[in-house]
Amino acid sequence: MTAGLVSVIIPSYNGEEFLEAALKSVQWQTYQYWECILVDDGSTDDTALVFASFAKTDSRFRYHRKENAGPAAARNTGIEFAQGEFIQFLDDDDILLEERLERCLHEFRLHPEAEIVNSEYVCYSNSEGFYRSLPSRIPDGDTFIAFLCDQNRTFATPVHSFLFKKEIIESNKFDTSLGSHAEDVECWVRIAESGARFQSFDDVQVIYRFTRDSLTQDEAKLLATKVTVLNRYVNHPKVILHHDHFRDAMNYFQEHYAIGCFMKRDFRNGLKAMREQFPDSSWKGRIKMIGWFVSMIFVSRRTVEATRAWIVSHTPFKWGGWKYYRRWTPPESVRRLMLS
Repeated sequence: MTAGLVSVIIPSYNGEEFLEAALKSVQWQTYQYWECILVDDGSTDDTALVFASFAKTDSRFRYHRKENAGPAAARNTGIEFAQGEFIQFLDDDDILLEERLERCLHEFRLHPEAEIVNSEYVCYSNSEGFYRSLPSRIPDGDTFIAFLCDQNRTFATPVHSFLFKKEIIESNKFDTSLGSHAEDVECWVRIAESGARFQSFDDVQVIYRFTRDSLTQDEAKLLATKVTVLNRYVNHPKVILHHDHFRDAMNYFQEHYAIGCFMKRDFRNGLKAMREQFPDSSWKGRIKMIGWFVSMIFVSRRTVEATRAWIVSHTPFKWGGWKYYRRWTPPESVRRLMLS
């Protein structure tokens, strides 16, 4: 392990479309003592060629190819090859702002007891542009309960919002049995359970890009996996102590599993999940499930989401996580990088 070195790990499967921008966002860092490890997860496109165009002029870019096994396994492989004191994950379609590494390392100097630093993020989509949504700052109180019960409810931490000390992520690698569904959240829960110290700061330093793949992700599988993770901890002493909080979270994610089924017009499993969940749901949860069921009978998911996006961006009406929605103006360098 090399002191001060940041290892940026990029798992990639057929990521040629946006990979160049991601790599440029590593290359433009104001903190230049880094290595970038691309773990090619069995790509069949020109991912390797895009990466080679950077590696041939900059030896800090390192390439490793493996058989396709999903992002969790690819990230674990990257951890094994990393030589740095710090680990920064970056998906092949996302962006680090120019001062990202410098700002995180500054937080580590201010808070030497911290093992993980996380910043704020913004989202980007072709239809919505740049915008803020759920905050990344971890709620006060028990960090383990926050990650287990509130992640993606009241706050959200994309994988690249964290900078880790290598020891903590090396001893808490991603669970490959979860595939590409909630494997990151499960990892954060385990790290928090271990007692690791997180330090948040409020500057936006990363951009999460919604692409065709992210927009078509199987939300039902993602939420089913989240429920599986919750069930792993049902008898945990802290969960017993925070029983009501845990119950509310379980209800929330089971309701959203039913909604996820409706989103892909899997009405059989959606109705089954709704019937099972209905007795435990609040009236708001029941209305939400019924609303999605009825909506998806008549219109597409994209139509529902586009209508919702228009309402929250053009009217005062915001609800749930959308109450945090607001536009974000990117630096000109980011605009050129992502929109050119």
